[in-house]
Amino acid sequence: MKLTPSMYEPLFVSVTEHVTVNTLYDVRRVKKDGTYPVYIRVCCRHDKLYLPTGISLTPEDYAKALIVKTGSTKICKAKAQVGQVFKKVNDAVDSLNAENNFTFENLKNILAGRADEQVHVEFNNTNASFTFGEYKLICRLI
Repeated sequence: MKLTPSMYEPLFVSVTEHVTVNTLYDVRRVKKDGTYPVYIRVCCRHDKLYLPTGISLTPEDYAKALIVKTGSTKICKAKAQVGQVFKKVNDAVDSLNAENNFTFENLKNILAGRADEQVHVEFNNTNASFTFGEYKLICRLI
């Protein structure tokens, strides 16, 4: 497979404060059907987190996805699905940045839907409720 410069171009990019969110066409491992997976890459202070989108494309389809704007083709639908995952990740990053609370762990908790879950704790016959994120922070401090 000949790598073209377009394979290194992300479908979506967002740079906020010290966090960059973009898509990554991962040509390191080909799947059995000849496609390559598309990931969301979150970079913060030289650390990276790769999140799967569940979408895999051939090199030709990825090159077309970089160009296509709208439509009902399978490429447009795949790009829209990647866009939905990208928006969810980017919104989570923005909300954590707004609270000055960005960490990869907090991002994973939000994306897993655990950030707002209540954790009930009993300590010395006293009951307390915390969000999952607060509980994880308290556990690190103890």
